[in-house]
Amino acid sequence: MRDTSQSLPASRLVLSRVLAALILCVSGADLVAQDSEAASVVQYQHVETFGSKLGIQPPKLLNRRFAKLAVGESEIRYGIAAPMGVIVDTRNRVWIADAGAASIHIFDPAKNGYQQIHRAGDVQLERPAGIAIDRQGRIYVTDSVAGNLLAFDKNGDYTRNLTHRKSERVLRAPTAIALSENARTIYVLDPPQHAVVAFNQEGETIATFGNPGELIEPANIAVVGDDVWVLDTGLHRVQVFTASGRLRRSLAIDGVAYPSGLAYDALRHHYFVGNPSLGTIQAFDEQGRNVGVFGGLGDAVDQVRKIDALYVDANGRVFVVDFRDGKVTVFGELPGSDTRHYALSNSSPSDDSSTYLQRTR
Repeated sequence: MRDTSQSLPASRLVLSRVLAALILCVSGADLVAQDSEAASVVQYQHVETFGSKLGIQPPKLLNRRFAKLAVGESEIRYGIAAPMGVIVDTRNRVWIADAGAASIHIFDPAKNGYQQIHRAGDVQLERPAGIAIDRQGRIYVTDSVAGNLLAFDKNGDYTRNLTHRKSERVLRAPTAIALSENARTIYVLDPPQHAVVAFNQEGETIATFGNPGELIEPANIAVVGDDVWVLDTGLHRVQVFTASGRLRRSLAIDGVAYPSGLAYDALRHHYFVGNPSLGTIQAFDEQGRNVGVFGGLGDAVDQVRKIDALYVDANGRVFVVDFRDGKVTVFGELPGSDTRHYALSNSSPSDDSSTYLQRTR
């Protein structure tokens, strides 16, 4: 690994060393925490940003009226208002669930295209929050105001509402979503119930888990193998459940008072957790060793003000959702030691902004 400590101020150097020493502590004997220096360190650099002044933007004029409707402001300065979730589809298009704009943005880098979804059939989206994709390219979206779990095909066409036939409202204010490996089970976080609600593809509720005290403020969810991982900001740890809902173990994140954002990279076997107080993302290997820290707190295009969700795509890029600043920041693993390292950077590697053509739906 290239030593980048010479380019950091003294205070930053101390901070980076402290961060590098943070490890994932596990209650129980499932994982043994080890010295992070014994693990191979990975470095990440800023790739691009959707939203903010210098990031990639949807067309402002066409997008603004939906944002006004959703948040009640006289003017939305930028098209992405308050993102809550993101995925990348099989065509490398970036889908962003935007609660503030009451819509879903779809950016298509290959075609320099843009599409906006603001309806599910005849129903206006109110507060799209969680978003997930299965191996067939089907997209699942939660609407936290309507309490809906919606499905779209790979083209962005609405197909069905998995919760509309219920005699009683099953989901109060659903947020994050995760899918089982075979996509037969859809796990939905419902914070008001302090629970995870599991649905099958027919929309039937097959499990609800989170016994009293097991979940307090569930914020993010990920499927790791056969287990369901839930990041609980109230408990300051990750709760690991079996697919049937039995609490298997708890993972505490040492040194992070209020962890936010959780993602798992199944190909590289890395876990990512957000540290909102520093605006950084910490990477861990399967042994629980810290193998990287990147990001930073601030207003630059490669920094964040808040970490609300994390997502890792098939190429290993890490997407950081910042609800407060209305942007999604993307980091990629450095391909070689001679590439600039952006961990804890104050600089803005790019000031280019892009605009995409829009097709509304």
